[in-house]
Amino acid sequence: MIFALRKQVEQVTGEVRFVLEAPDSLPMLPAAVEVAAYRIIQ
Repeated sequence: MIFALRKQVEQVTGEVRFVLEAPDSLPMLPAAVEVAAYRIIQ
C-alpha cells in the first residue's frame, strides 16, 4: 500500500508540494481502509 501511495504522490505536478511520511510497511489493514486511503491521495 505504501508503494502505491508514494507513486500517486510522485505523479502530482504543479505548485503544490506533497510529502508522504510513512514507514516502509504497515500492518495488515482492512480492504476498505486501504481503498479509502488510496482515494484520499488521488
